[in-house]
Amino acid sequence: MPPSSSAAAIQSRFASEQVNICEYVEFVGWVSAIDDSEVDEINDTLKESGLTCISTRPYDRLEEPFSRTEITTLLASLDAVAPLVDQLIADRDGQVAMLRPFTPAESVARRADLFNEWIYYFFNWLPKWPSDEDKANALRHALYEAEDFDTDEDDPEDTPDHLRLLIEEALETAVPLRMKSSIASLQHVLERFARLRFSARLETPDAEINILRQGFILLMTAFDAAVFDLTRVTLRKDFFRLIAKFGRQEKMAMEKLSHFTSFDEFRDQTIEEQLKTFYVKDLLFVIKELGVNCVDETNGCGFINLIELVMRRNVHVHNRGLVDERYLERDSNRKPKYNLHNLQLGDVAHIDSSYWEQANLLCKQCIDRLTAWATDPLV
Repeated sequence: MPPSSSAAAIQSRFASEQVNICEYVEFVGWVSAIDDSEVDEINDTLKESGLTCISTRPYDRLEEPFSRTEITTLLASLDAVAPLVDQLIADRDGQVAMLRPFTPAESVARRADLFNEWIYYFFNWLPKWPSDEDKANALRHALYEAEDFDTDEDDPEDTPDHLRLLIEEALETAVPLRMKSSIASLQHVLERFARLRFSARLETPDAEINILRQGFILLMTAFDAAVFDLTRVTLRKDFFRLIAKFGRQEKMAMEKLSHFTSFDEFRDQTIEEQLKTFYVKDLLFVIKELGVNCVDETNGCGFINLIELVMRRNVHVHNRGLVDERYLERDSNRKPKYNLHNLQLGDVAHIDSSYWEQANLLCKQCIDRLTAWATDPLV
């Protein structure tokens, strides 16, 4: 933190970080949400290929977010269908590989524009995996339409026979393209399966990439930095009165003082040496002992709720979100100090939407109150 940073600047910085983190959580949740329309599009491709569809929801649920049960059901259907898609891709790859190589006649290639038009015609007319009957019907239909084309008997490349050759070779070219397009559609289905699995993981409470979990860690990281920075500002303002509350009981040799070129340098180094011995939890307890009310306790939450946020952040950062012995720390009467939610050793300390809202509220309250304290430490 620059020495010139004011309490108001730190408060503003945290407020901006908090807004950005909340918007990040909202944005990631929005772009990654499982959409029923995507499920329908996947099923359209599966139906066209004669495969089993993945799970869909009843109409009265289409406007609601996917529940955990619905996500579990959807994932199970993906796991059942994915091997079938893999096998069909392998089978169709083999069939495409067996097609004889085809090169259009030179006279056809010279009429590239017309040739490409007929390829495009067949590509859109043929089903995704055309049978011999489909190809015969497509050719018959194309030749019927070509009867209305004007030709020039004097131009050997513009006769009815040459037009028929061009159409036949356009069909030969379009068929493998259509088949490869079908395979690409199936491969895209597998890619969308992977996206759905990833989206589901973002919503899984104990997942390392759970949206609210990551947002909570980011929030508490910004909160931690703001608490320390505001404490620095306060100590600089009222160094002699407050440093003893934070500092170790130790004497300083005169020789050490001679190493400093100014009081500001001595003060700032002393502050840093003392603060580096603290974790944010311990720092908050010292601040509370100085008479600072870190949160508004009239709304049902107290200082201990703020400490619980820090303890929960620690288990997410250091223990994969699993409750550990430190979180379950007890007082001299063997009562839990911070376990306000009756969690057991090894439980996942979930971050749900209500907890996320409470964390944002308590962090903002604390930073606002520490800003007031840093602005006038004597109040």
